[in-house]
Amino acid sequence: MKFENQYLTYKEYKELKGELSEMSFSLLEYRAEKEIDEQTFNRFRKLKEYPIELKLCINELITEIKRYNEVSNKSSETVGSYSVSYDKPVTQEKKKSLNAIIKAYLSEVKVGGIFVLYCGDDEK
Repeated sequence: MKFENQYLTYKEYKELKGELSEMSFSLLEYRAEKEIDEQTFNRFRKLKEYPIELKLCINELITEIKRYNEVSNKSSETVGSYSVSYDKPVTQEKKKSLNAIIKAYLSEVKVGGIFVLYCGDDEK
């Protein structure tokens, strides 16, 4: 499987001292891209070269998403006919945390003269 047009390439990730394998990185990078695209209304998709703020944001999002994937927040576990339930608040906490990272890195970034986190119409 080949991932194209990544906001942060595997080579750049390794330069930032990333330790994931290439496939693990690509899967998490894709997930991070989707979080950013949702918040920025795909404004970065218009660019051929991505700003450093975006690359650093992706790097931190990868770390955060990986951390949440590794943390087990079980609310209950049954042994006979094995069953596990997880707490719902983690998803809200996770979303809040990811949004805070995106805001911290991208709040001052513009594409085509428009702040990427602006929720209005791009037409002037």
